[in-house]
Amino acid sequence: LFRGPIEHHARGRLARGLAYVWAAQNVILAAGTFRRIQMYIAYSGLTQLRIVGIFGTALATLGLAIVVYKLWRRRTMLWVMRRQLDALAIAVAVFIVMPSDDLAMRYNVARIADDQYRPLLHLYEQPIRDEAVPALLPLLDHPDPVVREGVAVIVAAQRDRLYGKERRADSWLDFELARHRALRALDGAAARLAEVMPRNIGDARARLRGIAYGINDEVERAGDEGPFDWRTRRYAPRDY
Repeated sequence: LFRGPIEHHARGRLARGLAYVWAAQNVILAAGTFRRIQMYIAYSGLTQLRIVGIFGTALATLGLAIVVYKLWRRRTMLWVMRRQLDALAIAVAVFIVMPSDDLAMRYNVARIADDQYRPLLHLYEQPIRDEAVPALLPLLDHPDPVVREGVAVIVAAQRDRLYGKERRADSWLDFELARHRALRALDGAAARLAEVMPRNIGDARARLRGIAYGINDEVERAGDEGPFDWRTRRYAPRDY
């Protein structure tokens, strides 16, 4: 494309200019997509699907940059296909080895510890995978007893699930590093978990679930930047 006789044709030069305009429009579209994902993360926290969205948008932007480089340096379409396949392979490899669930949980836990309770919703709406379980442990020291006890119930349930998988492991082929590390972290926090564990497990679970689902409605009325006052059970704007 844009090579040979067409390269010096007046309409060919026009087509090349229009191609650059098209590329610029797509860059703006990619920036808007990144911004929308950032808004979702800022509102209610990070999920694996949002990480996939970041990777996908970044990969599409990189593919566009490869096309622009092709136009600028007069590369062939075969070169473009090879470079885009290279980019896809690298992106897939990075995503496979990246602990995305652990990263998402750590981000959400940090938000909750900073009195931003909206990410609590993901404890119920998103699966908690083995690698993400240790990231929950800092919430056992949260000053809010509803969060502290509710998370203790969730952690205990995850511990039972992990031990169940461990008992069903019959050979070394069933070994999972994420499960092993999670159980080791849970064993280290066993004393604190026993101390925090509420007597009425069902009530603690229901109270945290109520906060997790109810807070997302209340924050829309109070504003995005307000911390949650767990003593009054209300979201209030920050004092600046």
